[in-house]
Amino acid sequence: GGSNKEAYMQACWRTPRPFYFADMPYTNRWMGEHTAETCHWRIVKDALNITHNRWNLPQDRAKKQGLVCKDWQTKGRHILVCPSSDTMTRLCTPGGMTARNWAENTVSDLRDVTDRPIKVRYKPRANGTSGPMAATIPLSEDLKDCHAIVTLVSSAAVEAVMLGIPSFCSTYSAAVPVSNCDFNSIETPHYDDKRDSWLNSIAYSQFTKEEMR
Repeated sequence: GGSNKEAYMQACWRTPRPFYFADMPYTNRWMGEHTAETCHWRIVKDALNITHNRWNLPQDRAKKQGLVCKDWQTKGRHILVCPSSDTMTRLCTPGGMTARNWAENTVSDLRDVTDRPIKVRYKPRANGTSGPMAATIPLSEDLKDCHAIVTLVSSAAVEAVMLGIPSFCSTYSAAVPVSNCDFNSIETPHYDDKRDSWLNSIAYSQFTKEEMR
């Protein structure tokens, strides 16, 4: 914890020793209708996120967690860029960029290949917390009329894909199995038809406190 957290993460990720990474879940966070007992936490072996579909998984956990995907939205106008935290950005970028560096570079790259409006949504922070609980504007609001979301490893991409918004992300992202990694293709998003099996993988990577016990 504290100032040592990032060093521990670097040490685990950059060495061949097995490790388990636990962090905020992809869905069903501790907020709103989810209490400390009903919310989920993600646990991933040897990675920051589950980055591949495990095709043989059943749908039981996805159904229990209420995970469903809406139809793909193909008429959106703007692009939503969602930087991750500084910690995650430093871990997942060459040279260890800050979130602002990554956002500025990404917007610049997108300007070269599209004339769509671009919105940048930095990770909300307030009152000692971050993410949805600190947001004054829900992510779902910024995703209205959205052509595509662009992230590094932010779980905002998971929510976007579930809402039917195409995703562009890095290979370290949990959304990568149903996303495109080439920002040059921003005008021709990938509308993956395997989202149900992807949701099964997501559901089998996050657990309640009782399940962890």
